[in-house]
Amino acid sequence: MKRLIEVFKSPKVFILSAFLIWESYLFLIEILSPFILRRTYLGATPWFNFDGVHYLEIVKFGYFNYVQAFFPLFPILIKGWATILSNNYLIATFIIVYFFAIVTVFTFWKLIKIDYPARIASWSLIFLFFFPSSFFLVSAYTESLFLALIFLSFYSARKEKFLLAAVFGALASATRIVGVLILPSILMELYKSRKSKIRDYVIALSLIPSGAVFYMTYLWIKFGDPLLFVHVQPGFGAGRSGGDIILLPQVIYRYIKIFITVPWSNYDYWIALLEISMFIFASLLIYIAYKKGIRRSYILFSILALILPTLTGTFSSIPRYALVAFVIFPTLALIQNRFLRYTILIVGLLIETIISAFFLRGYFVS
Repeated sequence: MKRLIEVFKSPKVFILSAFLIWESYLFLIEILSPFILRRTYLGATPWFNFDGVHYLEIVKFGYFNYVQAFFPLFPILIKGWATILSNNYLIATFIIVYFFAIVTVFTFWKLIKIDYPARIASWSLIFLFFFPSSFFLVSAYTESLFLALIFLSFYSARKEKFLLAAVFGALASATRIVGVLILPSILMELYKSRKSKIRDYVIALSLIPSGAVFYMTYLWIKFGDPLLFVHVQPGFGAGRSGGDIILLPQVIYRYIKIFITVPWSNYDYWIALLEISMFIFASLLIYIAYKKGIRRSYILFSILALILPTLTGTFSSIPRYALVAFVIFPTLALIQNRFLRYTILIVGLLIETIISAFFLRGYFVS
């Protein structure tokens, strides 16, 4: 037993072991879910549901109706690897997803370790794995790529490698529009650094939004609309506006109407409840993070990343977007009450089990 404990004192062994245990659990859910839910999945495999289908369409056929909502870096990487693998898009996607999932967990641990002991960094990682929507990190979605780039950008900035931070930020903004929102946080890190120069500010301001700017330029040239990724949103039927900004009170009012008018036996009722609950939970944890003095640049990015999607008029996909508001995980790790800590872990794992099983059988969950 002592030897086992000593082995897990190695951060690399702990992180990799935790990742493999978590992935094995998700694999078990995949095996058992068909016996519980009879509905079939939508994609080439259960892990390619919903957005995964659209990303493969982009890789195979390029941009056409509605798929302009999805930013280009992820499909570009899939296309590149598929070329090497004789156009095997599935294997190419899994290589990218799992590679960046591993980069995500290792970089996240190292980022938290800058400010806190290894114990807190490890608990932060455990809360990430137990988060209800964490299974998207190994789905055919951009979560693993995007979070890896965000963590690499923050980590580079904390090590005062601001050019590298800007490059990772630019790649993040070519993955999702939310990537642009890391800019004010990197500027905060520049302001705190004693080594920063005016040149570093110019690099950050020009490079970080460039990924999104290049994609918008492409949309303008090919389709005549640089904001097409926003304007096509209503085509996905998630209640998102195609350009009008909807403020948070109106979004909350819409959800109150859902709870009043939609029967609780309806599947959409429970998805709406999951969405608004995750928004409230993440918002509360961000506030607690502020009170606990967690790094302000992390808090700023988490607030912006959580609020931006709601401006389309819905909390749809908030359970997944809340992953990006990563300050919630070290906040949970700082909980001293063991009963509360383990209760949150158990509830998180239970919800993750349920919604991942539904996702793997073709139900929209986030």
